[in-house]
Amino acid sequence: GLDGQPLAPFDLFAQALLRKSPVNTRESYCRHVALFLDYLAEAGELLAETTDQVAFRKTQLVDVIDSFPDWMIAGINGVTDMAKTLAARYPSPMVKGATADLAMSAVKKFLKLSERIRRQLEELESVGLASGFVDKHELIPGLGEQRELTRFERQAMLTRSMMAGVLSGGPRLIEACVFPTVVATTPYFNTDRAFPFDKVPALIDAFTTHRDKAMYALMAATGCRGHEAFQLLLAAIDIAKRTVKLVDPFSRPEHPSYLALPAAQREKLAWKGRETEETLLIQPFADMFFTHLEAYLRHEYLPHGKHRFVFQYSVAGDPGRPYFLCSRPSQAEVFNLAAKKSALDAVLPNGKHSLRHMYGVYLLNYFPRSDGTYGLPMPMVQKLMGHATQGATEKYARHDQDLIQAELEYANALVFGTKTPMTLLEMKRGALLRQLAEVEQAMGQPALKGSV
Repeated sequence: GLDGQPLAPFDLFAQALLRKSPVNTRESYCRHVALFLDYLAEAGELLAETTDQVAFRKTQLVDVIDSFPDWMIAGINGVTDMAKTLAARYPSPMVKGATADLAMSAVKKFLKLSERIRRQLEELESVGLASGFVDKHELIPGLGEQRELTRFERQAMLTRSMMAGVLSGGPRLIEACVFPTVVATTPYFNTDRAFPFDKVPALIDAFTTHRDKAMYALMAATGCRGHEAFQLLLAAIDIAKRTVKLVDPFSRPEHPSYLALPAAQREKLAWKGRETEETLLIQPFADMFFTHLEAYLRHEYLPHGKHRFVFQYSVAGDPGRPYFLCSRPSQAEVFNLAAKKSALDAVLPNGKHSLRHMYGVYLLNYFPRSDGTYGLPMPMVQKLMGHATQGATEKYARHDQDLIQAELEYANALVFGTKTPMTLLEMKRGALLRQLAEVEQAMGQPALKGSV
């Protein structure tokens, strides 16, 4: 709080997350709620300075909360007066829309927990088991309530969710959205999140240790997430076959390497979800990984007899400490320094995750195939990235705009290459004749006269 003492509501929120959420989610949600509470405190001080009020009215509170993502993203350049006024005294972190959206998810979870506790206290007070003032009205009307699905929402849920498809009578209700999300859908042809493929070798060379070179070469070669690389065990690597498997630690909690960790460290193991253990290592990053892995194991790795995590870092009194226990800011600093040395500041906002985007874009657009074409089908990219749904893969594997532009220019040259533009029927005929020619060529028959 403002007096430096712990806030009971925040502690309750952290305890509630402890029971249900993985460690990365807990850290992220607690960080966002802490920022929100600081923001709320600043808003309260502003209210006390400018009015005679000692507490928010509910309409004012909703306005303050509603302005939170605007303050996070735009600060003094925000749309709402509240965001701009607060940013003048409490500087905005100036985050991206996706980060603000995640923060609002945490805030909504915090507010719903607060409302649930209020209702529980109200019920206890009604039977004489609690004393003290309990507000009889909701903090924010509609928070945590449900509403009927629209016909379109119901159809979309049936299409995308297996669980919705097996529910008797189909889905009917959805939680009402009191504070809408703020992030817009990323354009399908936007590949800006992907680290430039041809710049990855320079990035890997910029790291100062063989450990870091091997870690990030692995991420580039397999498209794996950071925690999947950092938690890798030696047994998952087959040097002779040059393969790597990514295995969910929660699928084998009895593994000696996990049991060797103290409970507090074991709790920090993470797994966002991966549908397959198999990986496809792409070149030249695969060679870089195995080269630097050998050098790392030979010159930097500290044998300790405790566990079999590949990547480690040194801490006094704890030799061989697994790298996944290293703080996120420290991990980010290592990556950002290498990126800056490679003169690639433009991709820093995406951090190491940009390597996963790069992998998806490469597989979809440029991966050479045995038939002479380039780019794998989306379902195959989905499998290699370990996604459960194609929609998740489409956030990473996007068609390169340069390729789309080349196809468009080629099509325009065919259609408008003469003074008289081709009619729709002529274009349709040309497309059908080309398809027929391809089929007959595959059958070993001469192409039909007039085909293109």
